[in-house]
Amino acid sequence: MRGKRPGSKQKLPTYWSIAGYAILPGLVTALVVMLLYWLLYVINSNFLYSETSSVLLFASFGSSAFLMFMAPYSKTARPSKFVKSYLLATAMGSVGYALIGAVSIFLVIGILMFLLSVLLFITGSEHPPAIGIMLAFVFYRVDVYGILVVISGVAFLLAVRMLLSRYLYRTDLRLDRMADIL
Repeated sequence: MRGKRPGSKQKLPTYWSIAGYAILPGLVTALVVMLLYWLLYVINSNFLYSETSSVLLFASFGSSAFLMFMAPYSKTARPSKFVKSYLLATAMGSVGYALIGAVSIFLVIGILMFLLSVLLFITGSEHPPAIGIMLAFVFYRVDVYGILVVISGVAFLLAVRMLLSRYLYRTDLRLDRMADIL
């Protein structure tokens, strides 16, 4: 086999590893997204000015939940990257919101996309779903209330990640050991 050391044991997927790596995190992701939507719904069913802006903000959170729970070991799923990227995107979106009346929306989007991409790279906080937050603020003119929604969504996802990381990711190690035994 290419890429394998001679004599190395090939690890075949087992039912335990499929349950541990796909089904359980998938259920957690679905539950977290449902709870986040409920939380934002309780705050206000149309928590921003239009359903479209709500959908764009929520899509960013759904994508982040997928990364944080389905691919917890990827670089973009680190909690520090998640928080920094959402804070930067919210700040840049707020700047865009303020600039809309004075500058063309096309120019604002181009400049902010460039600046946000560079800032995310420089600060080491590359978390792609956060860019949707910045775009929602600019496209739909989301104001201070939107900042509160983003902060509450970030806090909720981060809290769930921190609570579950002690149990969910330790389960991965146990399932690896069980798969080796089987």
